[in-house]
Amino acid sequence: MEEVLTDEVTPSPDGYTVLLGRFTWQGRDEKAILKMRPEQLPARDNAVTREHSHTGKGILKNGFWVSCKRQSLHRALSHLSLRVQLESGAEYGYYAGSLSPLSMAYMGIPLTYHIEVIAPASPRQIVRARVAKRVLIRESPALYRVALGPLADEVRGEGRSLQWVYNILEHKKEAERIVFEDPPDPLDSSKGFVLVPDPKWKSHPDPSRTPKEEWRHHPSTSGLACLAIVHDRSIGSLRDLRRRHLPLLQSLLAKGLAAIEAVYGVGKEEVRVFVHYVPQFFHFHVHFSRLNLAHGIEVERAHLLSDVIEKIERAPVGEEYYENASISYTVKKSEELYSRLEKAGAWAPV
Repeated sequence: MEEVLTDEVTPSPDGYTVLLGRFTWQGRDEKAILKMRPEQLPARDNAVTREHSHTGKGILKNGFWVSCKRQSLHRALSHLSLRVQLESGAEYGYYAGSLSPLSMAYMGIPLTYHIEVIAPASPRQIVRARVAKRVLIRESPALYRVALGPLADEVRGEGRSLQWVYNILEHKKEAERIVFEDPPDPLDSSKGFVLVPDPKWKSHPDPSRTPKEEWRHHPSTSGLACLAIVHDRSIGSLRDLRRRHLPLLQSLLAKGLAAIEAVYGVGKEEVRVFVHYVPQFFHFHVHFSRLNLAHGIEVERAHLLSDVIEKIERAPVGEEYYENASISYTVKKSEELYSRLEKAGAWAPV
C-alpha cells in the first residue's frame, strides 16, 4: 500500500475507502487500486471523527478503518483473502473479501467486504479515484470541441480502457449475467444493446449458484442497479446523440424496463433510468436503478433518459440538441480535463 486515495465518509452502507499500491506479481512501475466497501457498517462507530488520510492515522468514521495506523493497515491487508465474483478479462475485477478474525480483534474493523480491483491502474484512473476539490463548469459546444471532445477521443483510442465493455458485448465475459440483449441489426438502428447488472450492485445473486428464475423478487432487488450498454461503438457520450439515435434510445428505454420487470419483478414506476455526463467511460451506456438508491443521481451529473429523448425530439428540424446545447457538470481540479478546460479559458472573466 502506498496511499489512501479516498476515504468516503457517509453514515450509510455506501461508505468505502480506496487504496493505491502494488501487488507482488506486478512490475515495479505498475500500480493497482483497491476499493473496499464493508458489507455491514457497525452503527456504534458512525460518530467517530475522521482524521485526514494523508497523516496515515484514522481513515473512515464508519467503522471501516477506525484509528488505524498505516502499519496496522499493512498488516490487515496481508490477511485479506479474496473470492472472485466477477472478472472482466481486462483490468477490472470484483471480489468478496474477508479479513482474519485476528484483524478484527486488533483493529476493530469489519470482517467482510465488497472489493473492486483495478490492476494495472492507469494514471487517469488513479487521479479519478483521488480526493480533490470539485468545481462546476458550464460547457458550451465550443468548449467541448477543444477540451472534453479531444480527451474523449484519446481515451477511446487507447482501446484498453474499454476492453471490458467489448468483452461483455462480444459475450467473452459476463454472458451468464446478461439480463436481456437486443442484438445489433445493420438494417435497423433501433436495435443493439446488452442489459447487465451494474458491478455496483454487490448483492446481486451469484448466477453460478442462483438460477435466473429465482432472481425475480429476490431480496437483493432492493439494491437493483443495471447497465444497458449499446453495441454502437460510435456513440461515446450524451454529446454524440443525434436524431437518428431516437429509435435506439426509445427501444432501450422500453425494452430495458420490460426486461427488469420480467426478470426481477420490479415495475417501471420504481426504476430511475438515466445517463451520466461526464460518463465514467466513453462508450454510451444507460443506468437503471431503484428509486431508493441515491448513488450517481446528482443534479449536475444525471440526465433522465426520458428527458434526453424529449429534448432530441423537440429540437427544430435540421438541428441536433446535444450538438448545440450547453451542459453543466463538475470536474476535479486534479483531473486532466480540468487542465484542458483551464487552458481553453473556461473560467476566464467575462
